[in-house]
Amino acid sequence: MVPKLPQNVINTAFHYYERFFFDSVCDGTPSKRDFTLDVIKDPERFCLKAKNFMDKLLLTKAYILYAPAQIALGSLALAVSESQETIEPYLNILLSKYSKEEKENLTKKIMEIAQIKLDPQPPPKEVIEILELRLNNCKNQLH
Repeated sequence: MVPKLPQNVINTAFHYYERFFFDSVCDGTPSKRDFTLDVIKDPERFCLKAKNFMDKLLLTKAYILYAPAQIALGSLALAVSESQETIEPYLNILLSKYSKEEKENLTKKIMEIAQIKLDPQPPPKEVIEILELRLNNCKNQLH
């Protein structure tokens, strides 16, 4: 028979666990001010727009075509541009360690993401009818 652990041993272990994560440098939720390096004033106002844009991008192929960091920067670029501000100074600081060609390429990709149209036109009626017929054939177990 295995003896039961005393409650104070468990509490002590949990206490050290809590202290490690609460006093740790590895904060799971960094402040938004550090994220934008104080180049953008009051970054919290862009968070909701950027988050909504990223949620809508889940319905597109963007997450297959672009890296998650590029998508995050693209959504931030869209939110900032809607408020008549520019994100260029922030991108210049963020991408300063890259060569000029890489910086231009990354900036181009980020702006492409910001310009993605989220309201695609529905396909033509004929295409929908053909797809429905194929789907019905697949569902029909006699075929």
